[in-house]
Amino acid sequence: FDPAPVINAGIDIKVAQLVDQDFKLEDTVTYVGLSGRNEVQTKKTTINNLSAVRTSETTPARWRAMNVEAYKVSDGSLSSQGGLFADDQAQVRAIWMNFSIENERRELSSIFGGISARLILPVLQKIKAGQSPMVRGMDAEFWSLQVCNARLVGVSDEWIQKIKHKATKEGRQPSVVYVLGVTDISTPSGQLLKAGDIVLAIDGQVLSSISDLSQFHEQDTLTITLLRDGIEQEMQVPTTQHDGKETTELVGWQGLLIQNTYRAAKEQVRKQVPEGVYVASCLFGSPAQACLRPGIWITHVGSSSVKTLNQFLQAVNNKTAYQAKPTQSINTSHQLLSLPTQEEMDENMAFQDDATHLQIKFVTADNLTQVKALKLDHHYWPTWHIKKNESSPLGWDMSFLS
Repeated sequence: FDPAPVINAGIDIKVAQLVDQDFKLEDTVTYVGLSGRNEVQTKKTTINNLSAVRTSETTPARWRAMNVEAYKVSDGSLSSQGGLFADDQAQVRAIWMNFSIENERRELSSIFGGISARLILPVLQKIKAGQSPMVRGMDAEFWSLQVCNARLVGVSDEWIQKIKHKATKEGRQPSVVYVLGVTDISTPSGQLLKAGDIVLAIDGQVLSSISDLSQFHEQDTLTITLLRDGIEQEMQVPTTQHDGKETTELVGWQGLLIQNTYRAAKEQVRKQVPEGVYVASCLFGSPAQACLRPGIWITHVGSSSVKTLNQFLQAVNNKTAYQAKPTQSINTSHQLLSLPTQEEMDENMAFQDDATHLQIKFVTADNLTQVKALKLDHHYWPTWHIKKNESSPLGWDMSFLS
């Protein structure tokens, strides 16, 4: 947006001031935003709730909001596309936005909520200073537990009183924070924390809500006091750096969109994150749709092991890989416990015909290994490669490789 025409027209412009003060329940706020008809909308409304945004894992894996609380208002969604909440001093204390979710029917949907400006300001200040907006955090999803239920799982009265005291000072209902699940089992924090851990304090500061976690976005290591299996303990937990630049390279091959593993994909792995390149999407009508699917890790192309995108590109462009033989012949069916299926016989014959098929070995999120024969189509489905390049006019470089 070029503001020059507005400035040259002599229109007085006032910059909205974001402040790090939170609203309290029953506060009256001024909403300014866009209506469903793209018209500027202004109205008074009341904050009636502050609760965690509940999302679930999606298919295919994509970013989702977690470990954040949002304001709800008496007017529901405000029939809006988003905007801001200001106090009576015209200071912006929250941003009203929608969150992408997947509903019970596994369909894409959204919900609205207000995010405190206090959570946004640290990132905004880094951007204004010309710095990369990096934050640190633990690779776990947290949720809250009512105080009465916390007693039942062993939280002492001493900690209950500390949590209540802190919540009362902040003008909100007390709650106990616990680990709902680990989002990346390959990182130090993901290996140290366990589902069900009750987090009582971090670096000596008592937690009384999920929003308290946002205070610890710069520390390399956190000292966490937690309750596990009824036993109170203290541990040093290294944090993970997040720069918002997970996807900087992408390969299109036979209808597959392939990239390095990103956080949302790691979240859906329970045992061990597979080594290999991740299949983020599979286009309808493509050669790959016949035998492959999104959410898998390709570990071998032909006889070549692939752990990076560069190794994958080298493998698919290596003509000798197309001559790979199947790991086991199924011609001698009398040696098998059961006769091969028609699909297995077709795959076996494909390797003995010509170089039109390629053997793909992959691992699922459940750590199950499979091998499939992919019939290739280089004419309608050429290989392409996109890579982030800040010096490029469009910010990306794209090349076709076959």
